[in-house]
Amino acid sequence: MKRWMFRALWKDGQTREEAWAQAHASALDAHLESRNVSVCHWFAGAGGLYIYAETEEDEEPSVIPRDIARQFLQMWPGFPESKPAALMMDVFHDGEPASMDNWRGSRPVERRVGSLARLKPEMYSSYVFYHYQMQEERPSGFNQTYRIGAHENVLFSYFELPATLEYPKREARLKTNHTPQDWHAVMLPHFIPWEAEGEEAEPALWRELQLIYQYERAD
Repeated sequence: MKRWMFRALWKDGQTREEAWAQAHASALDAHLESRNVSVCHWFAGAGGLYIYAETEEDEEPSVIPRDIARQFLQMWPGFPESKPAALMMDVFHDGEPASMDNWRGSRPVERRVGSLARLKPEMYSSYVFYHYQMQEERPSGFNQTYRIGAHENVLFSYFELPATLEYPKREARLKTNHTPQDWHAVMLPHFIPWEAEGEEAEPALWRELQLIYQYERAD
């Protein structure tokens, strides 16, 4: 089983909302079923579309129907061809699923959360270093579904609530103990904050996205 994250941009820069996604839900459902995608959730905000997906196959899946991509999304330059959604690289994951049955099982999902952050480009390698260190010193530490993907200097995080932990717990690949205790203080200089909105007292590092579409294959 593999987990995937993608980033896309709306052609006109206008974020679509849940009503738009529901109008296209039948086409989205049919496309994902035909491509053997097990789970796919779309989040929108800041002029972009951010997609979380799960498959039982190792090949990168097609998560956007061609007609919808052509009409609404910009194309990313790529090799061997351009595509509507750029694959986001895995920066951090708390859990490592062995199989779909082991991963999903019967655990309840009450909420799916997607959030967006921006890194200072000069701090990218530092951010990856600290997160890999924590990932491999403290595996299965707080929520097995938590994952962060990166594309350019943009970060997309995804997790499900209530939080659950892998069992049995994965063995740490690093035998060191260097993860900073003052984690949030160490992370703060890495980010370009978002401007404060609404009742926020200060600029936010992560901005929660709107969940506009949800898909889970019926087995």
